[in-house]
Amino acid sequence: MWHDAKVVLLKDLAIEWQSKVALRQVLPFVFTVVLLFAFGLDRVLINDPLVSADTVPVSYVAPGVFWLAVLFSSVMLIQRSISAELDDGAWDQLRLWGLDPAGVFLGKTLAVAIQLFLIELVLGAVVLVGFGASVPATFSSWLLILTVMVIA
Repeated sequence: MWHDAKVVLLKDLAIEWQSKVALRQVLPFVFTVVLLFAFGLDRVLINDPLVSADTVPVSYVAPGVFWLAVLFSSVMLIQRSISAELDDGAWDQLRLWGLDPAGVFLGKTLAVAIQLFLIELVLGAVVLVGFGASVPATFSSWLLILTVMVIA
C-alpha cells in the first residue's frame, strides 16, 4: 500500500508541476475571495452585536476569511485531483496496474495536502497584509499555526 501511495503521490505532483493548475486557477480564485471579503467588509470597523462596543476591528475576521478561502481552495484541488484521473480513462489504468485502492487514496490525499499547505502559506501572508491582522511573535503561536495548517 505504501509503495502504491508513493507512486500516486509522485504522479499527481508531477502532473501538477507540469500543468500548474494550482498556480493558474486556484490561487487567483482564492485571491479573488479574499479581495471580495476585503471590499465587502468595512476597512476599519464592522458591527458586531456580541461585543459590548458598537464596533470591532476588521482584523478580527481575518482568520475566518483565511479558513473560508482554504475551504474553497481545497474543494477545487480535490475536484482537480479526481478529474485528472477520470479524463481519458486514467482511473481504469490505475486499476489495471493492480494498485491498492487504499494506496491510491492515500497518495491522492497526500498530494492534495501538500498543494493545500503551499497555498495556505501564500494565502496566510495575503490575509495578514490585506486585513492588517497580526500573529503573536511567540514560538508556540507559530508552532500552533503550522500544526493546524498541516492538519487541515
